[in-house]
Amino acid sequence: ALDAYPEGIGSLRNIAECEEVLGRYASARRSWWELRRAVLVHPEPKYDGWDEHAEQAYERLAPRVARLLVTVTGPQAGAARVVVDGDPLSPELMRVELERDAGIHQIEAFVGATSVGAERVRLEEGTRRVVTLQVSARGESSAPPSAARAQRGGAPSMTSITGWVFLGTSGVAV
Repeated sequence: ALDAYPEGIGSLRNIAECEEVLGRYASARRSWWELRRAVLVHPEPKYDGWDEHAEQAYERLAPRVARLLVTVTGPQAGAARVVVDGDPLSPELMRVELERDAGIHQIEAFVGATSVGAERVRLEEGTRRVVTLQVSARGESSAPPSAARAQRGGAPSMTSITGWVFLGTSGVAV
């Protein structure tokens, strides 16, 4: 509705309310703030008080929003490009606390086209997380060997093979 009729900002208010009810507090805050700006641009009598309501909602949600701070360290840190949930992170936003909806988020660093570090984090309502990706001089991640092997799709360990064999044998026995 908002795309079809951008001047009808009641749709924007509905979006903000729905995002809030769904627990998508960072998205709701962005929508409430967008509504506040839209009301200031469209000062029609039917929107009287909406700017204050939107600002109050924006402030009310602040403690419920999950926050994420991403840093890259190591000799190749300056050459690294960071992607959060598939979207490039502007270099200006490195070391800036980002508001995110609760849930699982994927953070990955690239040097050129090569992935040099990745971390998957779960953000909970109102929490703050700092993710530091370490990039070595050769552009390799300093992730533990098991994580690096998993990223490369390497062979499973003998322990995991033994576990699967035991699980399969137990299933047949049952």
